[in-house]
Amino acid sequence: MNAGPDTTKQVRPSTQSLLVGHDALVDSDHLVSIELLDMEREVLSCGLREWGGPARCTDALAAAMGFRNVEDLFEEGRRLRPLLIDGEPMSAKDWRRTVIATEFAFASDVFGSGTDWSITTGFSDAETIKILRGLQRKIGGTLREALYGPRRVTGSRRDTIGLPLKGTAALPNPLPGKQTDRQE
Repeated sequence: MNAGPDTTKQVRPSTQSLLVGHDALVDSDHLVSIELLDMEREVLSCGLREWGGPARCTDALAAAMGFRNVEDLFEEGRRLRPLLIDGEPMSAKDWRRTVIATEFAFASDVFGSGTDWSITTGFSDAETIKILRGLQRKIGGTLREALYGPRRVTGSRRDTIGLPLKGTAALPNPLPGKQTDRQE
C-alpha cells in the first residue's frame, strides 16, 4: 500500500539554522519583520546603493559581508532595497548583510563612500552615526531574539559570560524582586 510521497519535513540543524530555546528551530532564512522609521530605511537603502556608486568592493570583502562575490552584492542590493523601502519582512541573513554593507559603505574611505557619504546620500556623518547606532540596537536586538530567544538581564556585559568584574566583589541583584542567575 503506497500512501504517496512522504511530506513530513525533516528538520536538521545546518550552518544556516540555529536552535532556539529547547525545541524550536529558526533558520537564518526565516522572515523577520522589523519596524523602522522611514529615515532608517533610507539610510540602509543608501548603504546598499553606494556599492554601485562611490563604494568599491572586492570579492573578499563581499564574502566577508555575507555575499558570494561583488556581483551577488549588486544583485542582492537591487532585490533588498525595495523590500526595505516598502517595509517588507526580510530574512535574518538579509538584515545582517544589509546592516554590514551599510556600515562599510558609510565608515570606510578605502572601500566604502567614507568622506563622500554625506555628498552622495544627503545624510551628514553625525546624523548617519546616530541612525546607524539606533539600527544596530534595533536590528541586532530583534535578530538576537528571533534567533536565540529573549536576552537575560544581568548586571554587566562581563557577567553575561559568568566572569566577575576584575577587582570587584559580587554585586547585589540590580533588580530587587527579580530573579537573576547571580548569587547574592
